[in-house]
Amino acid sequence: MKRIFSIIGVGLIIFSCQPDNPQPTVTNSGTMTCTLNGSAWSATTFNNTLELNIPIGESLAKKMELMGQNSSGQQLTLRAAAMSNPGDDNMPVGAYLSTGSNLGGGVQYFGDGVNSGVSAGTNAGDAEIVITSFDQANHTCSGTFSFVLKDNQTGDTLYTGTNGQFTSLTFTVI
Repeated sequence: MKRIFSIIGVGLIIFSCQPDNPQPTVTNSGTMTCTLNGSAWSATTFNNTLELNIPIGESLAKKMELMGQNSSGQQLTLRAAAMSNPGDDNMPVGAYLSTGSNLGGGVQYFGDGVNSGVSAGTNAGDAEIVITSFDQANHTCSGTFSFVLKDNQTGDTLYTGTNGQFTSLTFTVI
């Protein structure tokens, strides 16, 4: 039963409190690139955060949100969530999957008038975010990602992201 609550909790954390059209600000450095539906995509502005001590029932969780926007206004947001303990301010290095329970991942794309996303516990596609490096002292992280985002009603594939990389992205702890 505790595992079911963990899965539901991580899923809620990944996609909670999202505005319809969030706007990144130029406050962070690093790179975020991928192949989006067969074309090169690269972020030019970022708004990256690590949110700590999120209450989930009697437990705590944390969420890393890496938000990049390209010069055409297309926005890609990677979310990784994990259960945590008080005072735990590191994101575990590892794979965060949209099918995950203790390490949940999700991707949201906003562009071309479409807002599409996938998170733990949904059937709207598949996502994997792998954090390969996390430096709490310098507030940077690096890793890889891939995703398939599907239409919630028809199941048709809307967006496919491959060869995704984020390198030395800085983040703010909130």
